[in-house]
Amino acid sequence: MSAINTSQDQFCIFDARDRIVIWNSAFAKGISPKPDELQRGTTKQQTIEMRLANGYFDAAVGREAEFLQQFLEDWQSGRLSDRVVKIKGRDFKANLTKAPNGDRVLRYVDVSEQLRQQRELERYAKELEDANREISLQAMQDELTGLGNRRAQTNRSGNRGPAYRPRSLQEH
Repeated sequence: MSAINTSQDQFCIFDARDRIVIWNSAFAKGISPKPDELQRGTTKQQTIEMRLANGYFDAAVGREAEFLQQFLEDWQSGRLSDRVVKIKGRDFKANLTKAPNGDRVLRYVDVSEQLRQQRELERYAKELEDANREISLQAMQDELTGLGNRRAQTNRSGNRGPAYRPRSLQEH
């Protein structure tokens, strides 16, 4: 048991009847502020109800019954795996594996930092694209008049790129 408690990921095994067999402390803390509430034999539905009662599923606020029903359907069908779920303001990727005997291993991996970095990278890539577009435009215009320069003329006559349109004719 101490080995799985070293993991920061929420980890739990349910038997074929969807009752908790084993879990780590991270999973218990993700269910309730009182981790001792979680007992061997607690059903999957009860664990979700505990999270809902404690306001842990951000997407469920104000629609708890609908959320519970959808979550349990996704659990039974296996659609829960690889879904990102927001729990207490953090993003967790659910990983659900079903064993041949019907047991299910559930692991929630905190991917909040990875998603934040991905959003930051996408924002930065957009900034670079915008800057490159502006630089390309500037390279084709005379800075003083805004008219096409020699490079723009060459591109138009050599058909080596999109036709130059003066800044005043471009749509903003």
